[in-house]
Amino acid sequence: MAPLTAIGLVAALIVSVRAEGEHSYAVGDKVPVYVDTIGSFYNPAEAYPYYSLPVCAPSEVVDISPSWGDLLSGSRRQTSVYDIKFGQSAKRQSACKKTLQPSEVKQFMAAIDKDYSYKVYVDDLPIYGFFGEKETFLVDFGDHQHNVTRYFLYSHMVFTMEFNEHNVITASITADVDGRVELKESQTEPLTVDLTYSTEWEETSGKFADRISLHSNHIWSDQSMNIHWLSIINSFILVLLLTVFLAIIVLRVLRNDFARYSDADDELLPLEGSVDESGWKQVHGDVFRFPTRPMLFSALIGNGTHLFTWLCILLLASLSGAFSIDSHGGFYSTAILAFAVTAPIAGFVSAYLYAQIAGDQKWATNAVLTAGLFFAPLAAVFLTLNMVASAYGSLVAVPFFTVFGLILLWMLVVFPLTVVGAMRGRTLAKPFDAPCKTNRVQREIPPSPWYQTKLATGFMGGFLPFSAIYIEMHYIFAAVWGHQVYRLFGMLVLAFVMLVLVTSFITVSLTYFQLAHENYLWWWSSFINGGASGAFVFAYSVFYYFSRSSMSGGLQASFFFGYMLIVSLAFSLIMGTIGFMSSLPFVRYIYASIKSD
Repeated sequence: MAPLTAIGLVAALIVSVRAEGEHSYAVGDKVPVYVDTIGSFYNPAEAYPYYSLPVCAPSEVVDISPSWGDLLSGSRRQTSVYDIKFGQSAKRQSACKKTLQPSEVKQFMAAIDKDYSYKVYVDDLPIYGFFGEKETFLVDFGDHQHNVTRYFLYSHMVFTMEFNEHNVITASITADVDGRVELKESQTEPLTVDLTYSTEWEETSGKFADRISLHSNHIWSDQSMNIHWLSIINSFILVLLLTVFLAIIVLRVLRNDFARYSDADDELLPLEGSVDESGWKQVHGDVFRFPTRPMLFSALIGNGTHLFTWLCILLLASLSGAFSIDSHGGFYSTAILAFAVTAPIAGFVSAYLYAQIAGDQKWATNAVLTAGLFFAPLAAVFLTLNMVASAYGSLVAVPFFTVFGLILLWMLVVFPLTVVGAMRGRTLAKPFDAPCKTNRVQREIPPSPWYQTKLATGFMGGFLPFSAIYIEMHYIFAAVWGHQVYRLFGMLVLAFVMLVLVTSFITVSLTYFQLAHENYLWWWSSFINGGASGAFVFAYSVFYYFSRSSMSGGLQASFFFGYMLIVSLAFSLIMGTIGFMSSLPFVRYIYASIKSD
């Protein structure tokens, strides 16, 4: 696993990290300014070509060659009319003199009405601006009032850059509201507009190594960062206290059980005739009875382990600074590569476990199921959303050849590596070492109280782990589905570690109480209880969409809920695997610590 992690990290750095020398300029050098996409500021799925609006364009528009990450994220950079010289301020340079036809005026009005923004890269630093604004006010019409909306087009933009010696550190763009031009729906004659821009340079002591953080401060204020830290710390403390409290209770009860069963054995009391004829020891002859549907179970665990490893690689890469706002599509490219090279893990774990609990006669079928178990729903959602985006004409629709390349990557890399891992896991698998013998006759399971039902334990197993991360999820959602920049990767790693620990403790506790009620079907329960937090993630996404965001429209809704469904599924697989992997050694330990015969 270590070599694979190294490969993923190296690939991330190669794809994403740019050297300082690539951004070094002398005074008067031209700083590259590329336009990207336009679309509704609140709906990132609505991304359209910049020049689809009648804006200023160079005599020859050159497309910047996109990476795989660009194609997957909908980024399409193109050359612009903006001529910015490093370290040289300029006042009111002409972008172009535009004569807008009435239909083009209405295009701008529609864009302003939908809060359209545009994305521009100045020396690879992304900045956002708006085309104009609207004002709505009440007007008296005799005996009634009526809302009147006026539309204004920004005719002058100001680029402000901070620099340190030979590097651009930050960039921003603002509109000069005094130079706006009113747009009227009743326009019947062409409207001539002089579109201009200014450039301002300010010297700063900020270093190039810190420019991503400094540039991000234009989006996140110090106050919001402080609130972020305070909220996360409060959440961690609360969840940690609850988890420790529960762990203490379980340990005390378990210690009493060990003492009670030890006394009963020392007094040579028969097991079924002891003072307490209930408890987890009573099911020692059934607790290691293998789960039903072993092939599906092992495939789920294999995929969960694969996704867990993949996520760890991405988190470590983020800590190394591999993902930044000036790495075009670097995250997507790295995520795809890391997923591919870690595919053997899924096959190995699945085949290893399947050989232990069901034999290795159908290992090939198990390998195929493992390879397609997560990929199939992912591909179905991806292709469906891609067709929806194509129908809307959005640039987030991935081109055909890129889709074909992704399918080939799965067929020629992911699937074969999964099979190779399965072959290795099948070969190295050892017989399942159970500390207790399994009875031939299956023991009857007594009725469970309401708090031991699947719904109740699933709720408990999902709620507390989710409560450890729900605040962090707000900031992640704001970055993924908005325009904020996520920078606290160290806090994200800490939140993930807390999530893993809480999931482990809660699942082990629920497994113990299930066994204490003489229900020995803990294999599937441990996975389901651990993975239940994925349902809470999806429920939170529904809450976020309707109550915390300004997203709207069929395209954005389909993308949001489609991909959040996949994220929730992956989350459930990871946490379910952690739940099972935590419960298995716990069950081994407690039954190895008693005399069962």
